Amino acid sequence: MLEALFTTPIGLEDIAVRDLRDAGVDARENGRGWIKGTVKDEVHLARVVYTVRGISRGIMLLREARVESLEDIAQVVASIDWRQFIPPDSTFACRSKRMGEHPFNRMDIERVSGSAIVESLPYRPRVNLENPDVLVRVNLYENRLFVGVDFTGTVAMGRRRYRAFDHRAALNPVIASLMVRIALDETGGKRILDPFTGSGTIPIEACHRLRGIPAGYFRKDEMGFRRLPFLAKDWDRLMAEWDKAIRWGERGCIVGLDVSPVAINGARQNSRKAMAEDCIHLRPADFTQFDCMEGRFDAIITNPPYGLRMGSLKRAKKLHRYLFSRGRDYLREGGVMVVITPHESLVEGWNVKRKWRVVAGGLELSVLLLEV
Repeated sequence: MLEALFTTPIGLEDIAVRDLRDAGVDARENGRGWIKGTVKDEVHLARVVYTVRGISRGIMLLREARVESLEDIAQVVASIDWRQFIPPDSTFACRSKRMGEHPFNRMDIERVSGSAIVESLPYRPRVNLENPDVLVRVNLYENRLFVGVDFTGTVAMGRRRYRAFDHRAALNPVIASLMVRIALDETGGKRILDPFTGSGTIPIEACHRLRGIPAGYFRKDEMGFRRLPFLAKDWDRLMAEWDKAIRWGERGCIVGLDVSPVAINGARQNSRKAMAEDCIHLRPADFTQFDCMEGRFDAIITNPPYGLRMGSLKRAKKLHRYLFSRGRDYLREGGVMVVITPHESLVEGWNVKRKWRVVAGGLELSVLLLEV
């Protein structure tokens, strides 16, 4: 068995745990933005990182410790035998995520960790900050340090690589996917409405989750595990095997609306690139004037305008009030709404079944599971 650390959007750790357990991970503990568990071996970890849609990173955990200072961090990093992970002809870089109050910053952690690795080896490894063979993660959560080798790559899994068009307020696809999971777990239904679809992130993530498309499907060449010098495998063959689980024939009925024709055209570009055109119906429409011709939906999953950093706060609140007052009209009996918003106080006429406090784009928001 192999210990692993997974990172995920802050606040939705318990939903990401469901994804990990479905993938065979023994997820035993989670904190703010992280989940610790065990996998069978390195190939199993690679498969989890490639396929699971609800995580941002997967890391092979080498050491865990309680620390108080940069000196403590350096000692922990230096205690690992890096010869088996960073051979003489390979390159490496250190990256850190730091949460909590400390008298040092993330770059300080990366600096002392890189020096500790270099000084612990009998040869001088090459540093490549842009595209290393081995990406060492040194994550510090309060006083708890996790050190390991990143299987994800330099770019987190939120970059799905299916976007041909970027909306200025696009939702992190990992958060969108976890919101979809919440709705699917509640209803088991495949009829989904997103009345504020923007660039189409929620409908695309819904389609991909219904079909079981791996999170890394459109970024195979970027996956960090395929560059690791200590783990030489036929990764193209393995990923092709993992892709056989995709259910391409799964359709569902996913409708996305947006008042902006530009956004809808962009969402269509994205759905085409994401190979999801055949199960997503995108319409330029004002939700406040939308006549639901599709019948009742199992779930509304949406990220309405906030009006905080752009647009009109007054209009955003008006749209929220309409969403909460009329949303039930579009749902079948037993249907639910999953919404991410900073305007929780505007909810009326719904039972808040669950609430998650999340951080997205630097904002503290609520993901709400609402039922009539």
